[in-house]
Amino acid sequence: QNKNQSFLILGDLNMTTSSSPFQDFYRKLDSDFYSQDFFLQGTWPSFLPEYFSLPIDHVLSNRNFEMKIGLAAGSDHKSILVRIDGASILGEKKGNR
Repeated sequence: QNKNQSFLILGDLNMTTSSSPFQDFYRKLDSDFYSQDFFLQGTWPSFLPEYFSLPIDHVLSNRNFEMKIGLAAGSDHKSILVRIDGASILGEKKGNR
């Protein structure tokens, strides 16, 4: 990986952070910013309360970002809204938080 090149990986990785495959992947990636470091809310299945659901949807990047969990919108996963380096989250007016 080129440290000067930006990357963003997000989506359903079908594994929690405690799984061995995820730990191996994360170690090799050497990501500076990771969603689960500050946000351990489950996203699957969407019909269960967050304390019963699993955090198998992830956001990894070497750029600073903010995120929040949204509605399921017809999926069995809750949506993840991401703001990278101050860009607007979909549906929000610039300057609002």
